[in-house]
Amino acid sequence: METVAVTQVMRESLREALAQLTKEEYELIQALYYENISEREYAAKLGLSQRGLNKRRHKALAKLKKFWNAAFFSSQPPSETG
Repeated sequence: METVAVTQVMRESLREALAQLTKEEYELIQALYYENISEREYAAKLGLSQRGLNKRRHKALAKLKKFWNAAFFSSQPPSETG
């Protein structure tokens, strides 16, 4: 039962973290990690180079990591700023 509760808390935290992303960042994460679209395919769809898309992916993941760390490892609520 405890595992179920922890999983629910983590899922909710992930939803909150994803909500902090811009629409473009959210769509990027959705495409790459939930729809399993390759960086190359998604970059072509957006008219970007794969390298440019990769930079955007790293930026979005850094925002998620910052939010996640603040949510789980600090007593302060995570900031919405950069």
